[in-house]
Amino acid sequence: AFLTITAFGVAASTLCGQYLGARRPDLATRSARTAWLLGAAFLSLLGLVLFTQGRSMFQFFLAGRQNEVLEEGVAVLRIVALAMPALATINVLNGTLNGAGDTRWPWMITMSGYLLVRIPLTYVLTTPTAQGGWGLGLKGAWLAMFADLYVRAVLVAGRFLQRGWLSTRV
Repeated sequence: AFLTITAFGVAASTLCGQYLGARRPDLATRSARTAWLLGAAFLSLLGLVLFTQGRSMFQFFLAGRQNEVLEEGVAVLRIVALAMPALATINVLNGTLNGAGDTRWPWMITMSGYLLVRIPLTYVLTTPTAQGGWGLGLKGAWLAMFADLYVRAVLVAGRFLQRGWLSTRV
């Protein structure tokens, strides 16, 4: 999933840069939207498979009775499955903005997501309840990632939809 959506992001970056260099912002926007739609559709479909078939996938790799590992793995895989549309949005639109030369926004959004959402939320969600946290363990770490991805997806989509990236000078 991660390599595939990275390819969509690289393609969006390349096409966007080429079309803006050719002074065709209409085609840059169109190619970005197409890559976004295709990437989101592909990862959403993959997410559906992971969500519905996660148990079978984990059982294939587990030998014997490892129910605790199976249950934890399936729960985490479902969180990852639900994060797929956000992951697609981030990769494709960050690629688009970078291809346009608008590199500052993707960097600020990424750093803000990590420093203000993912890291603090991971701490709170994984810290044992006796120490003031929620005690969710591994699931908590993945829920923090989920929250970070959706916050960043909304922010990068907002930047893309504002269309300021179309007038970036390189």
